[in-house]
Amino acid sequence: MRVLLVNPDDAGKVEVAIHKRFLSRDFVYPPLGLLFLAGHLRQVAPEHQVRVLDLQTERRPKAVLESALRQFRPGVVGVSVFTNLLRPALAVCRLVKQKLPQATVVVGGPHVSLFAAEMMGFEEVDCAVRGDGERTLAALVARLSAGMREPAAIPGLTWRAHGTPVEGGDAGRVDDLDALTAPARDLLPVRRYSMLTGRRSHSTTAVTSRGCPYHCSFCDVTQRMVRFHSTEWVLEDLAQCVALGIREVHFFDDIFNLRPQRVAAISEGILARGLDLDWSFRGRVDQLEPDMLGLARRAGCYRVYLGLESGSPTTLAAMRKGFTVEAVRAGVAAARGAGMEVHGYFMLGFPGEPEEAMQQTIGLATELDLDYAQFSVTSYLPGSQIYQQACGQGLVDDFWREFARDPSRELRAPLPARFTIGEREVWKLANAAYRRFYLRPRMVVRALRSVRSPHALYRRARGALLSLALPAAD
Repeated sequence: MRVLLVNPDDAGKVEVAIHKRFLSRDFVYPPLGLLFLAGHLRQVAPEHQVRVLDLQTERRPKAVLESALRQFRPGVVGVSVFTNLLRPALAVCRLVKQKLPQATVVVGGPHVSLFAAEMMGFEEVDCAVRGDGERTLAALVARLSAGMREPAAIPGLTWRAHGTPVEGGDAGRVDDLDALTAPARDLLPVRRYSMLTGRRSHSTTAVTSRGCPYHCSFCDVTQRMVRFHSTEWVLEDLAQCVALGIREVHFFDDIFNLRPQRVAAISEGILARGLDLDWSFRGRVDQLEPDMLGLARRAGCYRVYLGLESGSPTTLAAMRKGFTVEAVRAGVAAARGAGMEVHGYFMLGFPGEPEEAMQQTIGLATELDLDYAQFSVTSYLPGSQIYQQACGQGLVDDFWREFARDPSRELRAPLPARFTIGEREVWKLANAAYRRFYLRPRMVVRALRSVRSPHALYRRARGALLSLALPAAD
């Protein structure tokens, strides 16, 4: 059987959290979830042909998709769905059904795990995969290739029977992550992917664990049970990256340093194997142990991305972050002491947050020894605690569920700041925060020192112009 996995383009996406002009297309990450699916399917059923199509990197996405359908003629088409990209995802599904009516269209991703039943309300969708998709998709392809058109009770799969959504048991979950093969990065041109703030001309992402044990009230991560790949599995994945010519990797785990000793072991393995890599990771600020940081730095780690969120103790407590402003200062100092660059994520406009607290956040960002800062406006993400509370209190309708049922309707997701200082004012603060943080001479010097390629320098300059050219308000 021929299987085509598609990452939709972003035409018609719903903007949330970050100004639509900020970041633009300068952060281009590979669709790692689809590459994991492809790698696993090739491993367990090599008789099938698997391809991955990333329409976000194409200038003419519709034409590219039509060409792939015409030439490859897949029997199964899997489409990745994020809630803010529901419209383009459904457009892909409709085009597949128009061109190949007999193909089975399967959707999966974060949106589907929350709104599987709603997805089955679209006739262009045949099946929906909830949770980890590797084994669920492989089981579905096995049944279809054997000539069985009905999905039957496959764990993690939702399908339509007589017009009614039917679920095949609990959402799929892979407990032994080492049973999965590494993502099939060779199925896409590796040089298409880069980071605005990266050191190399191209880079990739890697995931070494799944799940997050914390309960931050603004977050939409629903999988709390954390599962880890072994150190050896991670090192093999990195070795494959090097073999493909990739020299920069960003670890995209929810919290890469959840177990600092594991980061140390991975660092030791990188050094022992002589892997020539620049790398970075997303982590928690209160788990930055000096010994671990020093070892990671020697192994090529040059930057940590930290969700610092707020400079207000009251707001941090309401967010359920589990750390203090003092811990933020100590963690950033530890990373800088190890020679790391530090990228801090901050949020403005948390529910009930006054302007004074937001000014504390902006002040903290400029006081800390940071290389980069990103200021997001707090949004009601589907599945998050603050969204559920706002719906329960009658502050907002369940607009994400309504959007999941009918994405053709106009949607401008309300912000929590609407009920405090106002949406226009919080955007003014966010834009002013960027100017206040980056319009400092030392920030320009730091940015230039970290660049290792002309292409990276171009991206960095373009990003600076975009962020500093943001209007005073939307």
